[in-house]
Amino acid sequence: MKKYEFFEHTADIGIKAYGKTIEEAFENSALGITNIITNTEQVEPTKQIQIKAEAENLQALLYEWLEEIIIKFDTKRLIFSKFKVEIENNKLKATCRGEEFNTDKHIVGTEVKAITYHMMNIEESKKGWEISFVPDI
Repeated sequence: MKKYEFFEHTADIGIKAYGKTIEEAFENSALGITNIITNTEQVEPTKQIQIKAEAENLQALLYEWLEEIIIKFDTKRLIFSKFKVEIENNKLKATCRGEEFNTDKHIVGTEVKAITYHMMNIEESKKGWEISFVPDI
């Protein structure tokens, strides 16, 4: 199963993320976001941080989760390549592993300004979970 893919959108980039579990789909959503910013294959998982989020439903939880990834990049210049997510009762606990962004080492991709609810969808099927969304770039 592929982790994620990009889809065309008029002014932005859409992301579809997949997972056998909702946690794996959330992890792959974060991987998709970080691969807009840089090539995560070049990001070494040398630093580890914890992120916690809580929301009234899965869409709001996805929004909070991905927004935290962007905030960590914008404020601390941290970029991640490995994610481990746990979700229970619309509460998320995640371990994110990566390093400080370094223009000498990392490719400068596209800036992700914010997460939006535009085209955000979370679905479960027999194959697993599919998440789609369009961040503001």
